[in-house]
Amino acid sequence: MGAEAPTSAFGAKSAPPTAIASRRSRDYHRRQVEHDRQRPPNPRRPETFGKLVDYFAADRQVTRSYAEQAVEQFLVFLKAHADNVDNPNFGMPLPDGSIGRVVPTLPVDAVWHSVLQHTVPYAAACEQIAGGFVHHIPILTEGMMDGTAVTFTLAALHATGYRVDMRFWRGEAESCCPPNPPQPGGGN
Repeated sequence: MGAEAPTSAFGAKSAPPTAIASRRSRDYHRRQVEHDRQRPPNPRRPETFGKLVDYFAADRQVTRSYAEQAVEQFLVFLKAHADNVDNPNFGMPLPDGSIGRVVPTLPVDAVWHSVLQHTVPYAAACEQIAGGFVHHIPILTEGMMDGTAVTFTLAALHATGYRVDMRFWRGEAESCCPPNPPQPGGGN
């Protein structure tokens, strides 16, 4: 007489332990593959990351370690921007009636200014992370001044799935340019 399948506490036939272990392993593997599929690509892609770090470290005279962390957060910012820019509901209404966008803080904007000077690796990073070139358009909104723009930005950064280093995202977003810069030809 052959061995019968074990029964559960409720008297129902259950699968043998090896079948249960095998099914659990398959389920775990399937969940892991799905999780990996949802995980964003590494922002520190070697094709451009090292060049951007080198440019930023030299331009701002910071350590390589700090430059790596700052450039990584800049790339997370690019991804958050790309994930939201084509969304018609992108942003949040601000008290001045404008829409809050994903905005950089001063440390992240410093990276942007440094790497913009090196258009080939910057354009490559934009393509790899954001799917296309991201233009730098300096603005200053009430939302940037009162902190609501940073609130939206943090939500957008976290939604990318990348690691968000809060050391780079504390404080207010600020414009890198004065509100009424002089215009070419002497007019304002």
